[in-house]
Amino acid sequence: MEEARKEFAEALQTYRELAQKNPETYQPDVALTLNNLGILDRDQGRMEEARKEFAEALQTYRELAQKNPETYQPDVVRTLNNLGNH
Repeated sequence: MEEARKEFAEALQTYRELAQKNPETYQPDVALTLNNLGILDRDQGRMEEARKEFAEALQTYRELAQKNPETYQPDVVRTLNNLGNH
Protein backbone atom coordinates (compact mmCIF):
# COMPACT_ATOMS: atom_id res chain seq x y z
CA MET A 1 0.00 0.00 0.00
CA GLU A 2 2.81 2.45 0.74
CA GLU A 3 4.25 1.81 -2.71
CA ALA A 4 0.87 2.63 -4.24
CA ARG A 5 0.72 5.84 -2.19
CA LYS A 6 4.16 6.89 -3.48
CA GLU A 7 3.13 6.19 -7.06
CA PHE A 8 -0.12 8.13 -6.71
CA ALA A 9 1.76 11.03 -5.11
CA GLU A 10 4.28 11.09 -7.94
CA ALA A 11 1.53 10.92 -10.56
CA LEU A 12 -0.38 13.72 -8.82
CA GLN A 13 2.67 15.97 -8.75
CA THR A 14 3.33 15.34 -12.45
CA TYR A 15 -0.30 15.92 -13.44
CA ARG A 16 -0.40 19.15 -11.43
CA GLU A 17 2.67 20.40 -13.28
CA LEU A 18 1.18 19.43 -16.64
CA ALA A 19 -2.16 21.01 -15.72
CA GLN A 20 -0.47 24.34 -15.05
CA LYS A 21 0.55 24.45 -18.72
CA ASN A 22 -2.48 22.72 -20.22
CA PRO A 23 -5.40 22.61 -17.76
CA GLU A 24 -8.05 21.46 -20.23
CA THR A 25 -6.07 18.31 -20.93
CA TYR A 26 -4.69 17.44 -17.48
CA GLN A 27 -7.17 18.71 -14.86
CA PRO A 28 -9.28 15.54 -15.28
CA ASP A 29 -6.16 13.47 -14.51
CA VAL A 30 -5.46 15.54 -11.41
CA ALA A 31 -9.01 14.91 -10.18
CA LEU A 32 -8.89 11.20 -11.00
CA THR A 33 -5.59 10.77 -9.18
CA LEU A 34 -6.93 12.66 -6.14
CA ASN A 35 -9.98 10.41 -6.15
CA ASN A 36 -7.81 7.27 -6.33
CA LEU A 37 -5.58 8.54 -3.55
CA GLY A 38 -8.68 9.29 -1.47
CA ILE A 39 -9.90 5.72 -1.95
CA LEU A 40 -6.52 4.39 -0.85
CA ASP A 41 -6.47 6.65 2.21
CA ARG A 42 -10.07 5.75 3.10
CA ASP A 43 -9.26 2.05 2.86
CA GLN A 44 -6.28 2.58 5.18
CA GLY A 45 -8.31 4.54 7.73
CA ARG A 46 -6.75 7.90 6.91
CA MET A 47 -10.11 9.61 6.88
CA GLU A 48 -9.03 13.25 7.11
CA GLU A 49 -6.59 12.86 4.21
CA ALA A 50 -9.25 11.02 2.19
CA ARG A 51 -11.82 13.76 2.84
CA LYS A 52 -9.42 16.46 1.64
CA GLU A 53 -8.53 14.52 -1.52
CA PHE A 54 -12.17 13.78 -2.33
CA ALA A 55 -13.12 17.42 -1.70
CA GLU A 56 -10.42 18.72 -4.06
CA ALA A 57 -11.35 16.15 -6.70
CA LEU A 58 -15.01 17.13 -6.35
CA GLN A 59 -14.24 20.82 -6.78
CA THR A 60 -12.23 20.08 -9.92
CA TYR A 61 -14.89 17.81 -11.38
CA ARG A 62 -17.59 20.42 -10.70
CA GLU A 63 -15.56 23.04 -12.56
CA LEU A 64 -15.07 20.63 -15.46
CA ALA A 65 -18.77 19.72 -15.45
CA GLN A 66 -19.76 23.36 -15.82
CA LYS A 67 -18.05 23.36 -19.21
CA ASN A 68 -18.83 19.80 -20.24
CA PRO A 69 -21.60 18.24 -18.12
CA GLU A 70 -22.15 15.13 -20.22
CA THR A 71 -18.54 14.09 -19.73
CA TYR A 72 -17.89 15.12 -16.12
CA GLN A 73 -21.22 14.97 -14.27
CA PRO A 74 -20.79 11.19 -13.69
CA ASP A 75 -17.40 11.94 -12.09
CA VAL A 76 -19.06 14.52 -9.81
CA VAL A 77 -21.57 11.89 -8.69
CA ARG A 78 -18.88 9.22 -8.22
CA THR A 79 -16.80 11.58 -6.08
CA LEU A 80 -19.84 12.58 -4.01
CA ASN A 81 -20.42 8.88 -3.35
CA ASN A 82 -16.81 8.49 -2.28
CA LEU A 83 -17.21 11.41 0.12
CA GLY A 84 -20.40 9.91 1.49
CA ASN A 85 -18.76 6.52 1.98
CA HIS A 86 -15.71 7.82 3.77
